[in-house]
Amino acid sequence: MSSDRPELVRIGIGLLSGFLNPPERLKGYGPFIADLHRLIADGPAAADFAERAERAVNGEASTRLIELVPSYRVKRTGAFFTSSELSLRVAEAVTGLRNPGAGWIVDPACGAGNLLLAAAKKMPVETSLVATLTAWGQRLAGFDLHRGFIQATHLRLALLAQSRGAVFDIPPRCSLESFFPQIRHGDGLRALARLSPITHLVVNPPFAAVMSPKRCRWAKGRVTKAAVFFERCLEMLPPEAAVSAILPDVLRSGSRYQRWREAMEKLAEVRSVRTVGNFRTADIDVFHLQMCRIGTHQVRRQLQGVWWSKRAVRTKIADKFAVHVGAVVPHRLKPAEGPVSPYLHAKHVPHWGEYRAGLETVAFAGRRFSPPFVVIRRTSSPTDQFRALGTLILGDQPVAVENHLLVCLPRFGGLEECRRLLAHLRAPRINRFLNSRIRCRHLTVGVVREIPLP
Repeated sequence: MSSDRPELVRIGIGLLSGFLNPPERLKGYGPFIADLHRLIADGPAAADFAERAERAVNGEASTRLIELVPSYRVKRTGAFFTSSELSLRVAEAVTGLRNPGAGWIVDPACGAGNLLLAAAKKMPVETSLVATLTAWGQRLAGFDLHRGFIQATHLRLALLAQSRGAVFDIPPRCSLESFFPQIRHGDGLRALARLSPITHLVVNPPFAAVMSPKRCRWAKGRVTKAAVFFERCLEMLPPEAAVSAILPDVLRSGSRYQRWREAMEKLAEVRSVRTVGNFRTADIDVFHLQMCRIGTHQVRRQLQGVWWSKRAVRTKIADKFAVHVGAVVPHRLKPAEGPVSPYLHAKHVPHWGEYRAGLETVAFAGRRFSPPFVVIRRTSSPTDQFRALGTLILGDQPVAVENHLLVCLPRFGGLEECRRLLAHLRAPRINRFLNSRIRCRHLTVGVVREIPLP
């Protein structure tokens, strides 16, 4: 620590002391906050400042969270930080950053500030740190329920300004919090309702699972919190506000969220939908969504093939096969509830090839399927060698099928049609189609019906 600048140590002492009693669920992030304070105190005069500052304003906030906080607490809160590369992509949609008179750029679930830092990288830097942070604080707004994240955001913004050449001139005992009146601890949705004018929303909402609220019109039961949070954000934005968001891919491609997509289209115009791939810290595939909030009487102009590319396909699986989900839910089976039938479940059906049902049986009164037919495993990841992993089922009795398998019953052609389908499912073009169409971990009936056939 530089001995000729002791006043730096006193910056934000209130912020650091306030973190000594953080929320229980994310307790442990304090050492990273302390490291940020020391780095600011050392300043550009330190020999390794540039390297340390580069790490601090980019990926280190996420790696230290994983290192310092137990994974079960991170997952419970859904606190997964956006990578630097993905943050910059989100910030590409933010315009007017050099205009000091424009409205707020707000992240209502800012975490340690990655999206706000990406926006700040495009904003002008003044000669002094005070002038730079004051200007940035008039444009950037962010909120989070965890005080430590807000402290990290303040400190990282100051480090970013220093690394870009702003000369330190903050008076002793001055808290960084004073430069960012709208980057603060609190409920981002409540804060969003009181903030005006808002020109841009950038957000990577929490991914944790929650029960859908009573007012929810598009789903009942457990849903991803990202869906509920994002809808509330859109509802509170003014017309013409631009939206740039990172969301779990199930919202783009999952059958269950079709009504959610329809609800979003009533609130905002879809400008761009781009799949991103796996969000490593959360191990969830995500996509980048850009929208523009529309007013009550505005004309809605949507993209062609809004949520995924809708290519013209001459023949699909649905034209030659009826597709169903297996009807047996193992944990709901009751002893002797129906006639004994051959039973298929994902664990014992071999990959590819032909399999004669009858090795296992089950008493089941629900729907059964008469061979021949093809089963496809519902569990399917973009990292799998084959997304549509199939098996041809043979036999002379109706078969009870577990609900982790999708059943493709030939409309005509029987056994030979099943064999042609099984060979087709192994083709690389099927993986390409499915990786474009759906990147969450389960195939759906609707998606399988859309698979193109030769």
